[in-house]
Amino acid sequence: MFTHRFCNIVVNLRPRFLAGAISGLAILLSTAPFSPAQGPVAWWQFDEADGTESADSSGNGHDGTLHGDAVFEPEGGRFGGAVSLDGDGDYVEVPDADELEFPAGQDYSISLFYNGPPTNTNDGLVSKGYADNPRSPDGYYLLQVTSSGSYEFDSRCCSGGTPRVRSGQVGPSIVDGEW
Repeated sequence: MFTHRFCNIVVNLRPRFLAGAISGLAILLSTAPFSPAQGPVAWWQFDEADGTESADSSGNGHDGTLHGDAVFEPEGGRFGGAVSLDGDGDYVEVPDADELEFPAGQDYSISLFYNGPPTNTNDGLVSKGYADNPRSPDGYYLLQVTSSGSYEFDSRCCSGGTPRVRSGQVGPSIVDGEW
């Protein structure tokens, strides 16, 4: 579920063995108090008609590249577009950027809609970490579909920072065919 490249830090939407569609992925970094005027750090609407580049609608330039058989479904998402993944090595890769790395104590949110089946393994929907060691002690975050058919968030701050944090089940259980 992660890209394996030597020392390359990436953000991935890579449900390698997870079939389904992802719609409206947004990453928000907040300062207290949060203001909607801050806007998202990154936002992929997946509403492109064709091609392999997914534009970052936040205006911050964090464009993604589709890999494998991933395809855009411009009208197939919860609200607008989606990216469709067949569960056989498909993913969207976003190059590393400082704005996508959150320091210890920084509040952030990751939001998306997923439509697909539960899985028998813990498959990542969104992850960021060292590609050659995705769960590196140097820091990572991961939103995954668990083997019990729910969502879980897992993160660890930078080296010497906050210990690992796992959310346990978050949100409703996954129902195939529903966003």
